[in-house]
Amino acid sequence: MQTRYHWSCACGAQSRGGWLNEGDAKYNADRHVWGKYKDKEHPTPEIYTTEEERPY
Repeated sequence: MQTRYHWSCACGAQSRGGWLNEGDAKYNADRHVWGKYKDKEHPTPEIYTTEEERPY
């Protein structure tokens, strides 16, 4: 089993994949906010983990 980090936002957006470390997931969650919502109030996405089997 391997811990994977994901993000989800109150606006309904979510990560399409998982990352091996929390920093990468946080960076990509921040990119979601920086993109379209830079000048607007937008909720901060939450980081969560899942346990996934390794594909090999």
